[in-house]
Amino acid sequence: DEVRRKFFGTLYNTYSFFALYANVDGFTGQEPEVPMSERPEIDRWIISLLNTLVRNVTESLENYDPTPAARMIQEFVCENLSNWYVRLNRKRFWGGGLTRDKLAAYQTLYTCLETVSMLSAPFAPFISDRIFRDLNAVSGWRTLMFTLRRRASTIDETCWAIDIICSNSPSMSEESQTGKVERCTDSSVWRPLTAF
Repeated sequence: DEVRRKFFGTLYNTYSFFALYANVDGFTGQEPEVPMSERPEIDRWIISLLNTLVRNVTESLENYDPTPAARMIQEFVCENLSNWYVRLNRKRFWGGGLTRDKLAAYQTLYTCLETVSMLSAPFAPFISDRIFRDLNAVSGWRTLMFTLRRRASTIDETCWAIDIICSNSPSMSEESQTGKVERCTDSSVWRPLTAF
């Protein structure tokens, strides 16, 4: 119950905050990227922490040690992203119009949410997949495609493998060499998550 309240609740609230204000301002994620060197120091700080998180979680998982990885993700979401970044930047999201500063804030929060959803997928696949798909359904930044292919066959059963292709190009072909590919559906608004 503590994990649901602390981690999932905080992640849910952070995404809901993003979705609410992004819909109000018409942020699609397809706007020109504000260069990192031109973003405020707090944006660069959270992205720096995010890069450190990616490195540390990857290292932990490659060493088959998932517990520290999960704890690092939880600490990043609960302490750094929600308690520091979102709280200190609320006024940037409240202002009227989609200014360059507000655009930088949206792009930074989007990057954090998308990266956290990918990092937390091994631990919480359903909410991670939902956030990832909802973010990318509007922005089209990445296309996640699943390919079901026959991997091996034994006398009693056929083994199937799921190939996951994550691309920066939303225009990947509908088929791959291994079979049919399903693509994320497009949408024009950020979908709020339903309560869990």
